[in-house]
Amino acid sequence: VQNRALAGSNLALVYQMKLPHNMHFTQNAAYNPSFNTPRAYSANETDSVTIPFFKNLSFSMGTNDSYLNAPPATLPPTRRNSFQLTTGLSYTIHSNY
Repeated sequence: VQNRALAGSNLALVYQMKLPHNMHFTQNAAYNPSFNTPRAYSANETDSVTIPFFKNLSFSMGTNDSYLNAPPATLPPTRRNSFQLTTGLSYTIHSNY
């Protein structure tokens, strides 16, 4: 929906699971409905797995899926769905506090 002031909310959930060998799975999902224009809604989901592999270093891999129900008219046309695969390295700093 183009050039509209929308009133809505954000409904979200977070799920975390500890896997064997100190691995972690995290899932975030959100649904964003519009109250004054019901067809203008969006949804997002992010999943990630973190795998430790050497001391404080970890490898992570995840996905990000976004959906926009009524994208504005553009050239070239906007796609409703976007999917991404992400990878990364992280270093954990342990604190005494």
